[in-house]
Amino acid sequence: MGKSGYTSLSLNEKEYANLRRSWDKIVQTDQTFTAWATDVLFNGVARVEKLNKLFPGFEYVGKIKSGVIIKDKNDLIEVRGLKCNKDKGLCDHVLFACIHPNFEP
Repeated sequence: MGKSGYTSLSLNEKEYANLRRSWDKIVQTDQTFTAWATDVLFNGVARVEKLNKLFPGFEYVGKIKSGVIIKDKNDLIEVRGLKCNKDKGLCDHVLFACIHPNFEP
């Protein structure tokens, strides 16, 4: 039976075990794992909301190896690391990608 006032979030057991091991090694906080994970989820949603306001013409399409695909008007832009396939240097596409919670460096 669950804790009163809480809900259950089901995670794949192997993914949870890997995540928890990584969290135990990397994250240094006084928060519990559950409180920390809840904060991370809220922050991810807040990032998407902010990105939609800052870059109204951009749309996250999906992940690719070491990056993401962004739709900019009618163009599909690939951002890998800190480079995009359209512009040189740091551009709005790279900023959007790096701030997006689904970006994997």
